[in-house]
Amino acid sequence: MRYVAAAGLGPGVVYKDVVVGWINNPLWALRPRTGPMEDRRLASEAAAYPPTFIDGEDEVLANAKRRPVLVVASHRELRPPRQIRVVPIHRKGEKRFFVENWDRIVAGQIAGLVMMPAGRPDFDFDEGVLDLTEAQRIRSEFLPAAPWFAVDAPSLAGIVAAAQELFRSALASPR
Repeated sequence: MRYVAAAGLGPGVVYKDVVVGWINNPLWALRPRTGPMEDRRLASEAAAYPPTFIDGEDEVLANAKRRPVLVVASHRELRPPRQIRVVPIHRKGEKRFFVENWDRIVAGQIAGLVMMPAGRPDFDFDEGVLDLTEAQRIRSEFLPAAPWFAVDAPSLAGIVAAAQELFRSALASPR
C-alpha cells in the first residue's frame, strides 16, 4: 500500500481525528423522548416507556471515539457531501486479535481486515488495520477541513477487492 498527498475529499482519502460511533449491548434509550436534555434519563430497552422504536426511530446511548478514517464513498456519493461513507482505522496494538494475527492480516487471510503500513516519514501514521465490517456513514461536518493523506489508486483498488471478498465469503458461508 502506498500513501500520497491528498488535495481534498475523495475516495481513498484519510482524515485524522474523526468522530466515529457504535452502539453497545445492552441498548439504553433516552426517556422521556422529548424535552430538555437535562430532564432526560437513560432507560434500559426492557424498561423504556414508551417502548423503543415504536415510531421507527429513537434516541439511544452510543459510544464514540476520535480515530483516523478512510473515505470509501464514490465520487458520485460525494456530490454534494452530506453523509460520507468511511472505515475507521485501528492501531495495530489496539486489539490483541490484531497483534496475534498480524501475519495473517498482512497476507490478506482474514476477510475484511486490511493492513495499513506505517506512513513515516512523509505522514505521521503508525501501522494499523482497516476493519471493513465497521464501514459507516458520518456527517460531512465531522470531517476536518483538510485531509491527512490518501491511498494511491492501486491501493484503493486492493481495498475494494478486499471488501468484495468479504461479501463473497459472507454469502458463501453456511447458515
